[in-house]
Amino acid sequence: LTRDAGADVFPSLSPDGALLSYVEMRDKQLTLKVKRMSDESITVFDHGEAKTTSVGPADWSDDGTQIVYLVTTPESCQYFIRTVQEKSFSEPQLIHNCPVGSYGKIEFTHDVNKLIYAEAEGRNSPYSLFELHRQTGKKRRLAQPELVIGGNSQFDLHPTQNKLLISSPDKQQWEGFYELNVDTDQLKLLFKLDAYICCGIWSQQGDRVILMGEHPANQLLSYDVSGNNHYAIYSGN
Repeated sequence: LTRDAGADVFPSLSPDGALLSYVEMRDKQLTLKVKRMSDESITVFDHGEAKTTSVGPADWSDDGTQIVYLVTTPESCQYFIRTVQEKSFSEPQLIHNCPVGSYGKIEFTHDVNKLIYAEAEGRNSPYSLFELHRQTGKKRRLAQPELVIGGNSQFDLHPTQNKLLISSPDKQQWEGFYELNVDTDQLKLLFKLDAYICCGIWSQQGDRVILMGEHPANQLLSYDVSGNNHYAIYSGN
């Protein structure tokens, strides 16, 4: 799918499968690219050519008409949205300024006006999860696990419901997997694993949790929501 000079990470496919966003990591810089699958043309999201500017990762809205992403420099942290046009993208719209030194990802919820993002108070601070309302500009801190070490930077939105799967370590370094109902702000622990494993995403049906195998991992594993009945869905060499 990609063949850039750097390492290509953070893939995100648009809902209709027409566009693939990903981040090229090269010389300690992140570059956000979007590839049109039909003709393999690539659009680079440029926010200045300075080597200190990093762009990405990104996420698509449910209808595939908008993309939201992170832009950071040593002096700034910002989130932008662009609208998909016929063969291009609109100019970037700034939606939030985050603290300098914060690098959290952002995702649309199933309500296009509400987004979830991870934010730290500054460099080397733990991450918390917030909801941003685009129309009002207000943000609120979500119910979430206790902040331990890096905090709560790893999350995934359920495919059909406004529920987050949060991957978060506890004080004894067990990895916990939590479900947060964003609409009701109700948090519950699904299960914990005593293993060096990160990070969980929902299955495509939203009824199971997908994880890497224990480090060094060569498998993707599927667990039920109580952490049992796991099986491999992919094995590498």
